[in-house]
Amino acid sequence: MHVEIVMPKWGLTMSEALIVQWLRAEGDVLAEGDPVVEVETEKADAEVTSPAAGVLEQIVAAPGAVIAVGQILAIVRTEGEAAERVVSVPLPLPLSEAPAASAAGERPESAPVAPQEGRGSEEGVQQASPLARRIARELGVALDTLRGSGPRGMIVEEDVREEGRAGSAGPPAPTAEAALRVESLSRIRRAIGKTMTRSLTESAQVTLTREAAVAGVREVIAASPEGVSLTDILVAATARTLLRHPRLNAHLVGDEFTLHAEVGIGLAVALEDGLVTPVIRRAHALSPSEIATERLRLVGLARGGRLRQGDLEGATFTLTNLGAYGIDAFTPILNPPEVGILGVGAVRQVPVVVDGKLAVGESCVLSLTFDHRGLDGAPAALFLSELASLLASPFRLGQALA
Repeated sequence: MHVEIVMPKWGLTMSEALIVQWLRAEGDVLAEGDPVVEVETEKADAEVTSPAAGVLEQIVAAPGAVIAVGQILAIVRTEGEAAERVVSVPLPLPLSEAPAASAAGERPESAPVAPQEGRGSEEGVQQASPLARRIARELGVALDTLRGSGPRGMIVEEDVREEGRAGSAGPPAPTAEAALRVESLSRIRRAIGKTMTRSLTESAQVTLTREAAVAGVREVIAASPEGVSLTDILVAATARTLLRHPRLNAHLVGDEFTLHAEVGIGLAVALEDGLVTPVIRRAHALSPSEIATERLRLVGLARGGRLRQGDLEGATFTLTNLGAYGIDAFTPILNPPEVGILGVGAVRQVPVVVDGKLAVGESCVLSLTFDHRGLDGAPAALFLSELASLLASPFRLGQALA
């Protein structure tokens, strides 16, 4: 008897993943749940585990291959008899990477299948990742001249680009129309583009904005342990306010509207080449200092490229803060299937009237985008108003976060 290890589906938007490296070799004995292969999804690295105990009979997908959800990755033999070997057929590339067939009827190149160690393909060309093949065509680089630096000697994107730079005769004379450079979108940028486009086309997004005084936040930070920031107070206050406005703490998939009892706050973290949203789980039950500890852990993992799939799951609402970049207000885009996202602008000094006298206060702009399919403007406005009122009052905020 044999069992197939297939590409799992993590999250509603996942359609494929890249094989990074195999953690076990053919012939290895596996226990149920053992990590077998590391893959790269659109948001993070993850490990696929064995669904059963047995022997890793056959590896079907090679490192560098882009595999669709549900496709076979490997075969595990669970009993004594030999399992029938699966033919390593060429796997289809995603539309964004698959070269179009020519008018003469040429077939597009397919993703590589498992190569033998130290050998190239039948044509004498080393195995190359789909992205490396596409970049090679764009730059006019011959793959058979390259030595791959990827897993099992696979040619990867950087190998091709380095050869392209080395073989260049120098930049052309600058012209008014000359581009600074041409870049291919990375996997994370393509994933962000697909998610944001789907979000805008499949939901009815409305954004409400209002100015919020943050006197209460400043006083709570001053009374909190070292390391607690404005973001931590905002996460805590938002999570507690969401408990009273459950229609914003929800997922909408098709006609199914799921209101959640617990609050998971997705916190947008900017990286050099994109954006990830790790999740602070059960944020409604955490103190600001506990949120600060978890935030620092997740941000460190994100910027070190070490986030795992589990760090990105469980969000019911998202918070994104561009105040550090001096942005006053912006229109955040929903992260489906969530129905709400809060954008936070920069804290500014503003004139305020206190007991009939002019004084200096501090405020920021809160921008709430919500899905009008799941709720109307009035309940969304009430949520934003209650959150702003909470942030302005040191006593109420302190009581709410206690």
